[in-house]
Amino acid sequence: MSRPIPLAAFASRRDFLQAAGFTLVAAAAGCVRPPAQVLAPLEETAESPAGRRIEYATTCAGCGAGCGISASVRDGRPVKLEGLPSHPVSRGGLCAAGQAGLLGLYDSHRVLQPRVRG
Repeated sequence: MSRPIPLAAFASRRDFLQAAGFTLVAAAAGCVRPPAQVLAPLEETAESPAGRRIEYATTCAGCGAGCGISASVRDGRPVKLEGLPSHPVSRGGLCAAGQAGLLGLYDSHRVLQPRVRG
């Protein structure tokens, strides 16, 4: 036959709630994001002379990774995209979707307004 377990072996309701609260706080503390480093433009100028190339640090929207890119701009138009070596996600690499970002920008057949399905 089994022996009955004494009630002293179980934790009290107060101990249970304290342990549950501690577990909840510990889980929430583990979900906090570390402060993100803001990537400033690589070369800051108020106005650029005609034909001068300026590089800006930005992120790629080609895929969901959000890789850091260095966008070279000449006369106010982006002309080249490269991976940003100091970005923690991409570490200087850039996927094919990011490399093709300029092709979509200058495509004459790109969609300029929302399409209506029907």
